Amino acid sequence: MLSLFLSPEDRAALRAQRGYSSPFSLPTKSPEATNRVMLKLVLECLEDKPLHILDLGCGSGALLQCIADHYRAQGWDPQQYLLGIDSDEEFFQAEIPFQVGDLTKPLNQQTRAFDLIIAIQVLEHVRSPYLLMEEAYAALTPKGKFLFSVPNMMTMNSRLRFLFTGRFQLYPGPSSDPADSASGHGHINPLPIQYWDYGLRHVGFTDIRYQTDRIRRGSLILAMLFSPLLWLGTLQLHRRERRSNERIYQQNLRPFREINTIRNLAGRGLVAICSKPDQTDSPDPAS
Repeated sequence: MLSLFLSPEDRAALRAQRGYSSPFSLPTKSPEATNRVMLKLVLECLEDKPLHILDLGCGSGALLQCIADHYRAQGWDPQQYLLGIDSDEEFFQAEIPFQVGDLTKPLNQQTRAFDLIIAIQVLEHVRSPYLLMEEAYAALTPKGKFLFSVPNMMTMNSRLRFLFTGRFQLYPGPSSDPADSASGHGHINPLPIQYWDYGLRHVGFTDIRYQTDRIRRGSLILAMLFSPLLWLGTLQLHRRERRSNERIYQQNLRPFREINTIRNLAGRGLVAICSKPDQTDSPDPAS
């Protein structure tokens, strides 16, 4: 519990004392478990060739630095392929290109034609997450991929906390002070998974998949205790939505199936992976 109140640098030092080895040499504001999952997904996308990668809200550049190290090991020049954008220039420390940018505004026209765009713990902070999705879609090449993560507000702990307090876990009272924008008080979009899915579908993304970064033990135990009620709730959800409008139900079938999965009931973060279709493809709204 003590580590929750430590700075990123102090948490790194504490992990080092315990013999824990981190792949990230720079401090991160987002959870390391999330960064690890995102790094794994990025490396899976690379295959045998370098990709042009844009990291929106890159923070210190910890993830980009790991990717840059991998590029150098493969003989690729990260200066030609990687770019980070963030509003906090002082916190950025990676040895790759960087631009100061306000993610509440349209991206610079120069930040186009990327093969992969990453947004780690960013969309919950911006006032218009759907518009940022549109910007990411426009900046991607055909068949490019968009990876993002947000705090999961649908865990069992979060659902019960909202029931009794009216506040979701990881979404404390929002602050309008810009100085608090990077903290938990800057989490202003506690959206369930079906609304993130809607935003991606609406923009045009396809091949949408979800996973989590880490299973929370407390929420997992609660999910097991409430499993009969959750099963009944899932059955009721599908019945009502299907009767209401079959066409819209089919559009939402993927997120409806995710709502009461273990990764959604107990996962600390929601991680999404999706693709921009080839211009010759005709995207299916439900895909």
